[in-house]
Amino acid sequence: MSGASLLDSKAAFKGKVLDYGLPQVVFEGIVRRGVDTLSKAAYAVGAPGVLPSEDALRAFLNPDDPTVVEQGQVAIARRLVFEAQTLAVSQLRQQIEGPDEKRQDLQPAERRFRLVEQARRLQGMVLRGPLECAFCCYTLVIRMLAADEITYLAPNRFTTRAHEVQLHKPPKEVVIDSTSAIRVRDSSEIADTCHLPDALSLSQALTRRSLALDLCEAATFSASERWHAELLRHLQQSPPVEYKQVDIMQILRADRAAWTSMAEKANSLKKRADGSLPMDDLFDALPASSEVMMFLLPLPGGTPPTGPDALTPNPADPPAPPKKSRTKARRDRQKQCLQEALAQAATSTAPVQHSPQQFPPKPPQPQPHLPPTPPAPANKGKGKGKRKTSAPAPIVKLDLLLEEDVRVLFMLLANRALAAVHLAPPASLPSRGGVPLRSSDFPDGVPALPCSEAQKVLSYNRLYALPSVIFFRAFEAGIVATLESPVSSYFWQTSVWLQTEQSIPSLSFATFHTCMFGATFKRHIRIAYCHPAFHVLQVPCDHQPLHPAHSAPREPVSAYPAKFCQAYAAALTEALLALGAECAATALPHLVDPHLQSRVAVGTQPRGKKLPPLLPEHK
Repeated sequence: MSGASLLDSKAAFKGKVLDYGLPQVVFEGIVRRGVDTLSKAAYAVGAPGVLPSEDALRAFLNPDDPTVVEQGQVAIARRLVFEAQTLAVSQLRQQIEGPDEKRQDLQPAERRFRLVEQARRLQGMVLRGPLECAFCCYTLVIRMLAADEITYLAPNRFTTRAHEVQLHKPPKEVVIDSTSAIRVRDSSEIADTCHLPDALSLSQALTRRSLALDLCEAATFSASERWHAELLRHLQQSPPVEYKQVDIMQILRADRAAWTSMAEKANSLKKRADGSLPMDDLFDALPASSEVMMFLLPLPGGTPPTGPDALTPNPADPPAPPKKSRTKARRDRQKQCLQEALAQAATSTAPVQHSPQQFPPKPPQPQPHLPPTPPAPANKGKGKGKRKTSAPAPIVKLDLLLEEDVRVLFMLLANRALAAVHLAPPASLPSRGGVPLRSSDFPDGVPALPCSEAQKVLSYNRLYALPSVIFFRAFEAGIVATLESPVSSYFWQTSVWLQTEQSIPSLSFATFHTCMFGATFKRHIRIAYCHPAFHVLQVPCDHQPLHPAHSAPREPVSAYPAKFCQAYAAALTEALLALGAECAATALPHLVDPHLQSRVAVGTQPRGKKLPPLLPEHK
């Protein structure tokens, strides 16, 4: 940090001498005798605090013939020595009492001198515009050098001079803190940062940091730029198959780890006796550090090579237009790829096209009566007897035509706490009337469709493939899974579902009519499952209830009847208990929660109805 302070700056000493009116010849004579800074001038004619004599001042200006020195030059020398001694005493006081909170800046004269020297050394670089450092950048480096320890200097803190001029803040401002107290805050407490949206902005910010380190003599420009070039080189490397390319966030993490490693190894930042800088050796050792370079490795999650797979779309189909991510949170949650999930769910067996006579598979035998359903829970809450109609769990709405939303769906599927999955493919695409988009011979779409209709079929094929893949993945993970769709839907004849059907030996089907579960309309539904507990859902219509016109139902057609939901919940509970799940405690002796047990032991009444009754209630 030589020359950063006013006492050690040669340019500041020259500026003061010439501004006070001392001739250039006299100044050059003083410099030839070794007095080129204010710190040396403070002790040139005596110790600080001792008033120098006139003879000593004349000898300071012209030791060969002190008598020819003019009286005005003696006055200038007295003023110069007085200021130098005052600054020296102030610096000693700060070293004893500790530095104050005042901002440490590079002296303007010293800064101008160093900028000229830097431009002369770095010929060929245009140090203007995006490569012109703001003055606050030098302050960051000077503070680090004054503390003599490495602190991380983030690239976004090295703004341009134009940014600093346009966003200039007053030196002090009055603010009201959280306690409603008025205080004066220095603008230096507010850190100026710049936005780094792309690789070019990051490269320019790293170059500005190298220029600031070089100008403040913390590290040479070449040493720091070699490390920055090593960082940016990884942005252009092609990743391996199924791996993502290195992004800007990895570059910033690696840079932070590099500065942390340098801080652990650095003993001092002061320039050595031979003129070398310690940070140069630290920068040169970073590419060989495994704890730093590991942040630059490609991460898994890239797109695998596409091939002739039944689960991948036809390359001849028109590609879907790219859609922009709606929120930043969803972009950050992209940890799993749809193509990878489809490839894992695919099997080596080629899909077999079933004829319309062989499809669908034979369902189990119908049940003579409705399955027993649990009674509706009695309303025991507060208020006027209103029952809750909202879901007890959070509802997540996803657009399954967006890749990032599909990845979120597979992240939920990979959750270890997931116990059951129920799927329902869309059935709004015209298939049994209107424009013939599908048929029994072409369940994946009639060939030679117009472009708009082909795009619509392609979108629904993707939505049809998604529940098939999720159903197969749930079966592999041991998760209870069911899938329902109308019997007349072409979904059961698509190639993706037929491939999934062949991959699951224990797959079974049940069909039911919605009118048998209390609905006012008759709708034929098929449900696929793997656990025998769902056999009770096989309830066909007995033609006893009256069915109103389907065009005017009393409830939404897409909603499940309440009695069916109760029957499905009972079957799901039976399946989970058969797989080892534990039901909730029905009596106090069956309570296994240690926290609630401890509250019961000490006689503390818990909030709300969290404890089961002493004896099981009869329902």
